[in-house]
Amino acid sequence: MRGIVMDKEEEVRTSLQLYSHRITRKSSLRYDLHCHSFFEIYYVVCGELQYLVEGNHYIPRQNSVLLIPAGAFHGVRIDSDAPYERYALHFLPELLSPEYRETLLIPFRPGGLFLEDPGTGFRDRCASLLASGTLPEPLKSAAVKSRLEALLTELCAVEYASRTDRGAEVSHPVQGILNYVNQHLTEDLSLKHLCEQFFLSKNQLNLLFHRATGTTVWNYLLHKRAALAQQLLRQGISASEAASRAGFRDYSAFYRCYRNIYGSSPAEAKRSGFFTPSADAPSSRHTSSDRPGR
Repeated sequence: MRGIVMDKEEEVRTSLQLYSHRITRKSSLRYDLHCHSFFEIYYVVCGELQYLVEGNHYIPRQNSVLLIPAGAFHGVRIDSDAPYERYALHFLPELLSPEYRETLLIPFRPGGLFLEDPGTGFRDRCASLLASGTLPEPLKSAAVKSRLEALLTELCAVEYASRTDRGAEVSHPVQGILNYVNQHLTEDLSLKHLCEQFFLSKNQLNLLFHRATGTTVWNYLLHKRAALAQQLLRQGISASEAASRAGFRDYSAFYRCYRNIYGSSPAEAKRSGFFTPSADAPSSRHTSSDRPGR
């Protein structure tokens, strides 16, 4: 994968969120595929790119928004060297007021939600989130929270208004398999079991799954379990207990998986926070050059 050249980058970071504004000018050959325990909002100002979210394929237009829920397996591919400008908002649900949290997170559907036009002024709201980073504490924390909640309120209104404009959503052929894996995530899932469950051969299952998600069943499962463990660690659960609850039968395997995916050990993540320095930047470790099935 070719390295991405950063022409411009701004960000504001706290223990519960990471907001960034970036302009890049170099394409990527592959999807950067990953999974984590925080929510994401991407506001695409311009660029030629594609997103893959839980088997759903999105091609953002200028001034469009993509909402990705926590625990969704997803990735982005930049298709040309034309300028790609976007605002990326990563946040943990704990940042939101408890009384509004459930309502404000409604638009974050399991397979992502694509909004073609969030309305005028949305870019200014994104910019105001970044501007909150220049404020002194405790104003900074207050501004980050209030401005994010205002932006989510607007997105909820846009999403609600657009429901009547959308026809019935078409389910991808592999969606049933994805739903089943997520419903039995912590159980002892095997390729043989899935083949028996869906009356497919191993070759058929692997082909369908890879075309839809850009990865293998096993890699998908590992990322999902690691994201679940990350969420449990954030709740104060010990690493060994989080590994067990997330479906890992062996702690050493969990440790290697977590470090490989997130770049730090579970203990390091608990000490330093769960937002990596490049939380929305492509990684070379978990990618696929294949285009998704359409």
